[in-house]
Amino acid sequence: MSKSFKITMTLIALIVGVFAIFVAKAVNDAPPKPDSIVVVEPVAEEPVVEETVIQPYTQPPKTKEMAHKFANKIYAEIYENDIYMFDAYSHGEVETLQKLTYNFNRVVSSFKSYGDDPNWTLAPYYDCESAQFEQRNLLFALERDLRANDADSRKQIRYRQGRFDKAFEKCQSRVEMTPEQAQESYDIEQS
Repeated sequence: MSKSFKITMTLIALIVGVFAIFVAKAVNDAPPKPDSIVVVEPVAEEPVVEETVIQPYTQPPKTKEMAHKFANKIYAEIYENDIYMFDAYSHGEVETLQKLTYNFNRVVSSFKSYGDDPNWTLAPYYDCESAQFEQRNLLFALERDLRANDADSRKQIRYRQGRFDKAFEKCQSRVEMTPEQAQESYDIEQS
């Protein structure tokens, strides 16, 4: 017999021997079986229920100044997008307009990112949200015109441009006001 075969057989015998020792020890350490079975009645205990209290995330209260700052940011984005899309349109860059359309579609509403607004601090700046919506519609009309290039598509651009300009002017006027003036102007408009 080969030397490796003898070593393998020795190792197997050693493993079986160690296993037998563990089994014998487990049998000897097992608790003895009782001669008679004693039935123990369970004691009724009230179940312990731990309540996990999850603290809700609370945002800091919104202020008029925070809303004004947020509206300024949106206004700047609208302004930049307007320059970008008309530059692409004037150069006939359909791919650029498609890319911008894709970005607009990803952002459902910037105003949702502002978060909870229980005090309606953002209300005076809703026209900026309207301007953003109208800009998106204008972008679609520009992109369509580059593909169709007909009287209907140009008519749609004029219509969308008018709606966008009106909303953008209102957004601009509110952003240029102080937060208090913007709120006052909004309140007058609502009454």
